[in-house]
Amino acid sequence: MHSTLYAQDDHALAAAAARRTPWVALGAALMLGMALVGLRNPVTRLVPRAAGVYAAVGLPVNLVGFALSHVGARIVMDESRRILIVDGDMANAGAVTLTAPLVKVSVRGPDGAQIYTWSARPPKQQFGPGEKAAFIARLAAPPVDGADVVVEFDQPRHNASATPKTPARARAHALKLESHSASLAPHGSSSESQ
Repeated sequence: MHSTLYAQDDHALAAAAARRTPWVALGAALMLGMALVGLRNPVTRLVPRAAGVYAAVGLPVNLVGFALSHVGARIVMDESRRILIVDGDMANAGAVTLTAPLVKVSVRGPDGAQIYTWSARPPKQQFGPGEKAAFIARLAAPPVDGADVVVEFDQPRHNASATPKTPARARAHALKLESHSASLAPHGSSSESQ
């Protein structure tokens, strides 16, 4: 009789455990998913290829901590000289003061291949949380076959191996080049490459 009673208890316990198992697994999966979403920057630093997975599900990763906005690019003429001017705003997207990265500008040809790249200094070195400032980069005599410009943040060399490519950087801006006839006044705070 006791063995029958124990067998029934064991059977009831096993049945209860079987009913709980899917819920426990679902709860564990949800907790893991929330942790992977909430910790996507540290996860991407450890596993750079994860940036593509996050981007594919609509969760971009910004390891730089800065964002670009109102970015524009145009060719202007200063007497007989062509000058590419790229400008916009950069902002600290984080909750702590950050050192500003360089602004990387790439001129691409009609086929999308990179023709020329340079880096411009940020308008200031330190940005407080949410702080924004305008940047400008100038290139004298840009490539004549340039079709568009990509603007993004340059990664520090010491961290380049741990930094994933396109999906993890601050959103890059690709802009079609426009030509304007204008005279340029000297701009003392711009970055100029010749």
